[in-house]
This record gives sequence, C-alpha cells and structure tokens, in this order.
Amino acid sequence: MASVGVKDNEVILFPRLMDSKSLFLTANADTIYVMGTLDLTKGPMVVEIPPDFLGTVEDAWFRWVIDLGVPDPDRGLGGKYLIVPPDYKGELPQGEFNVARARTNHVLWFGQSGLTNHNDPKPAVETIRKFTKVYPYQPGGTGTPLAEFLAGKARFELIEPPAPAVFHDASGKVMNTIPPNDWTFF
Repeated sequence: MASVGVKDNEVILFPRLMDSKSLFLTANADTIYVMGTLDLTKGPMVVEIPPDFLGTVEDAWFRWVIDLGVPDPDRGLGGKYLIVPPDYKGELPQGEFNVARARTNHVLWFGQSGLTNHNDPKPAVETIRKFTKVYPYQPGGTGTPLAEFLAGKARFELIEPPAPAVFHDASGKVMNTIPPNDWTFF
C-alpha cells in the first residue's frame, strides 16, 4: 500500500471494479474493496465501517483479530471497532465498540461492499466514503460509563471529533498482495 501513497491509518479504496492490474489473492470483479493498515504504537485505533460490509482485521503475521460487519456483532448494520495494541493497560469503553486486542502493533483491515444495483459501483463507493472512519481512540469518550467518571477513573475533557478519513483511489494501480512462494518441495 505504501507503493501507491497510502500511510498507516489511511484508507485505500477501489472505486471502480477490480481488474487484473492488481494481484489480490481472493478478489473478484463485482465488489468494491477497501483496506488500510493501523499503527497501534500510540494506542488503540477506531475503525468505523458502513452497513452491508464484510471484512476482517489481521495482525502483522496475518493472524485473525476480529471480523468486521456481517459476521460480527453489528450483523451488517455498520459499526465501530476498537483495535487495541498488545500491551495497552488503559481503560476500555463498554457497549459502544466491538473491542479486539491485536497481538502486534501494526494490523491490516480490509473488506468489501457489494453492488446494490448489480451494475453501478457508485452507490457502494458513496456509502463507504460516508461511513468509513479511522481515528485514534480517546479515553473518556464514547462508551465510557458514567461510573468511571464518578470514581475518578476517567477524566472530563473535551473530546475532539474525529478527522475525516483520508481515502486513496487505488483503481487501476499496480500492486501485488500475494506473498512470495519460494517453497522447495522434495
């Protein structure tokens, strides 16, 4: 992703249907794809996803962290996912987020949205752009129980609204996500 200008905590989007210029292990040509990497070295990150989304989060060794969308608790309605680094000791919110702890400080998230009218990718792309957000978690924000404030565990402070997601158009870009296969069999 870095080869096409995408930084950690940004989003790569294929607003046109996939073609053969990019090599993806399981991609198909009738779905809109979106993905990004998260840098968890400064703390937990939030990924908000659109309705009717199917995806996953994988750690740096491509081990499962959490499913996104249809197979997870939001059941395709859109949701907020809090991805926590391995050694995070801070308070975690309750109820508002689907919380998952990664085993590495860098993770990959990706997913897809199907075409709503089976021909035009624009509605799916607009939904992804409208609902997808990636931002640092702010303790004391959404999902923090009132009891934590009263007990002095959470501080009252101004919570900044998340900045808009940074999207990069990857349609037609050449990239290879298939790992090298240099196995020697006897």
